[in-house]
Amino acid sequence: MIPKTIVTAGRAIFVDSLSAPASDTTCPRVDVRLFTPDFLLRAQPAEVRCWLFCAEYDALDIARVLRAVAFEGLLRTRSVALPRANIIRREILRECPGLRIVLDTSRPSSTTHCGAHHAYEAGVLFPDLGLECAHFARSA
Repeated sequence: MIPKTIVTAGRAIFVDSLSAPASDTTCPRVDVRLFTPDFLLRAQPAEVRCWLFCAEYDALDIARVLRAVAFEGLLRTRSVALPRANIIRREILRECPGLRIVLDTSRPSSTTHCGAHHAYEAGVLFPDLGLECAHFARSA
């Protein structure tokens, strides 16, 4: 069942995740676990906003749900500045052709926003995989 607070016909919704940084958006939020084709058919938003990537989902996951219901609105993603955002856009459009998408990379860089966001983004962009290479290890 969709709570009344997120039935947003004609408006924007933000796909949220407990593991993602807080968003400054004022539109209604829906947890990513509730973001299903059934939800979209009932809520009928004009715009879906989401993080480009976070621990629980990425924009391609969201685009697939939108494709399942032939969504005609706008998908707007949020992230820090990316060197080649057009590559990500092409990847999403390759799997979901015809989707209207805006990659909003206007989030402040890690030098200007709070440490919590920087730590989150650093962990996603450059995860510590626990891999070490003995060949490059310095000898004592």
